[in-house]
Amino acid sequence: MGVNRKKSARASSSAKIMASKNSDGSYNLPWKSVFFVELPLHGAHENHSLSSEVAGFSQRVNYDVKREFKEMEAMGVKDIDILRAFIAKATKNICSNGVQPPLNSRAFDPPDKDIYNILQAAKKARESGNDEDKLTETLNTYCLRDPENK
Repeated sequence: MGVNRKKSARASSSAKIMASKNSDGSYNLPWKSVFFVELPLHGAHENHSLSSEVAGFSQRVNYDVKREFKEMEAMGVKDIDILRAFIAKATKNICSNGVQPPLNSRAFDPPDKDIYNILQAAKKARESGNDEDKLTETLNTYCLRDPENK
């Protein structure tokens, strides 16, 4: 009355491994590691309608919003909550065609991490000019001290 069951790949591989065991406890295998990966069936996600495009993960921050963040950073505003409140009001001006973006749009309401990255990039770009000035100043003072090194 037994049911014939086909051995799975894992079971047959395990049987081969156990058969190759030596008397000292080591295994005589032609490979060093065995990995078993079980992937979901092809149709496992067919009823899931959420994609990265719908969720907004592939959206970049709107150019005008990014420009506003950079301007606010230049004025010294660094608090993300203040920036978020300012952009919520400025979005009405940015979307001059009267159509407001959806509330979950990452382009007009970026996550805190994106805002922080924009602020850091703006700060770095703003301070890079200062580095060139400092380098020029340092070289000039060095050349004034020792005229032979011009």
